[in-house]
Amino acid sequence: NEMPNPKAEITKSVDAVRKMREAAKQAAAELEAERVRREAESHPKG
Repeated sequence: NEMPNPKAEITKSVDAVRKMREAAKQAAAELEAERVRREAESHPKG
């Protein structure tokens, strides 16, 4: 049997963390946009 490649494992986990961070950033941006839109609707300008 072959030894697991620790470097490959680290790269994989770093990649996973990066993807998770990107997804979290995206979700946060969407939530913020939704909040801003709701506030704009509940406080019409003028």
